[in-house]
Amino acid sequence: MMQKKQAHAAHPPMPTRTPVGVPMTAEAQVALLVSLFEQGRYAEMEAAARAAVERHPEHGISWKALCMALQFQGRGMEALEPLHRAAFLLPYDLDICFNLGEVLLSMGRPAEAQTHLRRALELNPRHVPAQFSLGRALSDCARHEEAEIAYRTALALDPAVPEGHNNLGVLLLDRQRFDEAEAAFRQALSLKPAFAEAHGNLGLALKEQGKLTDAVVELGMAIALKPEFVQAHFTLSTLANLREGQDYLERLEALQEQAPRMPLPTRVRYWFALGKWREDAGRYDASFAAYHEGNRLQHGQSRSTKPAKRPWPTASSPPSRASI
Repeated sequence: MMQKKQAHAAHPPMPTRTPVGVPMTAEAQVALLVSLFEQGRYAEMEAAARAAVERHPEHGISWKALCMALQFQGRGMEALEPLHRAAFLLPYDLDICFNLGEVLLSMGRPAEAQTHLRRALELNPRHVPAQFSLGRALSDCARHEEAEIAYRTALALDPAVPEGHNNLGVLLLDRQRFDEAEAAFRQALSLKPAFAEAHGNLGLALKEQGKLTDAVVELGMAIALKPEFVQAHFTLSTLANLREGQDYLERLEALQEQAPRMPLPTRVRYWFALGKWREDAGRYDASFAAYHEGNRLQHGQSRSTKPAKRPWPTASSPPSRASI
């Protein structure tokens, strides 16, 4: 990847301008896109890339630049069609294959994501992010044995990735290999102690092994690190009673305005956890109202959706910051 040079001028350098009325060559267009990318001016890069693909639709680099501009603005789903165009024009570009797989994975299309992630690994078998993402895609397709191989391959290449250990633990927890899952979550936490999801998942693994006191501690740590962690509140509320000085109820009450925007399974858990903490606080009418809402939503969920998985995997990787 091109390294950014330290700027000494008051304003970032601008690429050479083409005289008005003179069409910009493909080479000049690439120079402009690279300059905007290195300066982090992604909105301008998007506009320039759109102009470039309109002028030179056969130019794969311009399509790749458009994809990167969209992804670095947090608009990954909009990048899907440009990524497909770029992949067709540049079939040997590792970054395009990987980012296309990532976008499809984030859109809940893991079977399609696998094709592009495997292609990325054909181009570079030691591409650790692609190995981890392939593991997630395989896991989402219930191909657990293959997913475990992908995770362990990635961790053999780079054992210092806490999210990788966490996601391996999630897979092992789903397969009821609780002691192995516990070890994976502890390894994740040894690398990243303030990893809320790993604390929550460790709490689940400990709960399944009957280590309830330790599970309560881990779930409490998950909530301390991430107060809006509804799933951890829910699991903790099934294991412990609210004690004086604990602020779990206040933390959940503060999330009530966000509840309508939560995924349905999370919303169900939110209201049940809130009902339990209100009950422990002696607020019985409010507790009944929360339980009632949870039951109402759960009844609708049972008819329309599958329940969410218990553990919490790590989110997809950010777009690959490679050179254009």
